[in-house]
Amino acid sequence: MRPVIDTLRFSDKLQEGGFTSKQADVLASAFGDELAERLATKDDVKVLKGEIDVLKGEIDVLKGEIDVLKGHIKRLDAKFNYIMALLGLLVALELIPVAGAVLG
Repeated sequence: MRPVIDTLRFSDKLQEGGFTSKQADVLASAFGDELAERLATKDDVKVLKGEIDVLKGEIDVLKGEIDVLKGHIKRLDAKFNYIMALLGLLVALELIPVAGAVLG
């Protein structure tokens, strides 16, 4: 793995600031290791992009399925409205008694 920071240059700067050579080297090495463990590499980003592309594909499939379901709901709504209109007509023609007439 390529170093994230130039630990030698970092160590030199610490020594210029008053750290001993050993302190500066250890700190620079530890800091470089910690950064390397926590920063994403180009390969990490490529993997994430691939996963995002897969998720986008899955989202597109779900959108298609949602559109199909919306179509089913519209057809069911139309059928429900048709049935309600028929019931209203049957009640108006007194072919189906309403609750008040049955109880009264």
